[in-house]
Amino acid sequence: MRAVTIWLSVLLLGISTSALPSLAQSPQPTAFTLDLAGLPQSVRVLFDRSAIVVEAHVQSVFPSSRIAGRKIPPMDTDAVLTVDRVIKGSFSSAQFVTSQPGGTLDGKTAISNQFPLMRPGEHYILLLSAPAVGGPYIERPGFQRLIIAGIFAGLLKVESSGKVYASDGMPPAFKASVDGREKADLLQEFESFTKKGE
Repeated sequence: MRAVTIWLSVLLLGISTSALPSLAQSPQPTAFTLDLAGLPQSVRVLFDRSAIVVEAHVQSVFPSSRIAGRKIPPMDTDAVLTVDRVIKGSFSSAQFVTSQPGGTLDGKTAISNQFPLMRPGEHYILLLSAPAVGGPYIERPGFQRLIIAGIFAGLLKVESSGKVYASDGMPPAFKASVDGREKADLLQEFESFTKKGE
């Protein structure tokens, strides 16, 4: 009887049933975890492994694209970042593009529980490997492509408070060496690493 009453109420109000919420129209994101061996235990180790280190802001994000032959997740999402400063390495471009596993494709969303997908306006310190040549990536004319070290290890988010945080999937020892530190303090430590390596 209750179901009949609700249905009649919908008809009397003139509401189209197509306007009612549908779980089929709004699927829940699929969470995935990348099985990675050898994640660094300290920021010094990751810094030494990285060819380029920059401070940058996310300028824009491309629609997700399918990666041939990969099932989990089947897509990557590219972001364009504007460089604020180069901390390590030789990199003269004002902007670059980088890729993260996950995103939304064909109405399906895949999000990692180890790291966030970058969004426009966000502020990061990125530890990067050498520029990518070839590979499964979509060509982005006008942008050099750099790869985040350790897929997500080199993604350090700078909050509006100026404090820096590592991705959730990093080992506890690594997070302890980064999380909650002031950006200026961490950058000063990076500069000391560079001087010691000269």
